[in-house]
Amino acid sequence: MRRAAALLRILATGQDQGMRLTDVVEHSQLPLPTVHRLLQALCSEGLVEQDAVTRRYLIGEEGLLLGM
Repeated sequence: MRRAAALLRILATGQDQGMRLTDVVEHSQLPLPTVHRLLQALCSEGLVEQDAVTRRYLIGEEGLLLGM
């Protein structure tokens, strides 16, 4: 739970253009497989979205709703 919340905070800092997986790994200092697995879980819940063209990750609609 703590690591997922940390990833959401990291993604929020790059919300304008999204963040590459490698950027999220660098900022989180977690192993790439862990970050990828957590991002996929967050995507499946709608908390995170991945742009189909740029492959960058952003806060999803559900994440934005929770923030309100």
